[in-house]
Amino acid sequence: MFVGVKHKIENTEKFWSVAKQELSKLPAGITLVSSVANKEGNSAFCLWEVNSVKTLKNFMEARFGSPLSINEYFEVDPSKSINLPTPALR
Repeated sequence: MFVGVKHKIENTEKFWSVAKQELSKLPAGITLVSSVANKEGNSAFCLWEVNSVKTLKNFMEARFGSPLSINEYFEVDPSKSINLPTPALR
C-alpha cells in the first residue's frame, strides 16, 4: 500500500539532517517513493510504500516526530490518485 505523509517541520535544520541519515538505512518493507519540500524546508510531502500506516507511523514518529515535525498520515486511495507507480510490495 502507499501511505502519504504531510510534514509540518518545526526544526528544519535537524529534520533534514536526520532525514539524510535515516533514509540511507531504511528497514526492509519501508520504501520512500518520493519526497517534495517547499523552498523554506518547513513543509514537505512524502509518498511511501509500506504494509501498513501503523508500521510507517511507528518508524517515523521515533525519528521525525515532535519536536522536529508534526506529521499527518493517510492511506492513499489509488482510485482517487494520479500517476501512482506500480506497487512493488504485494
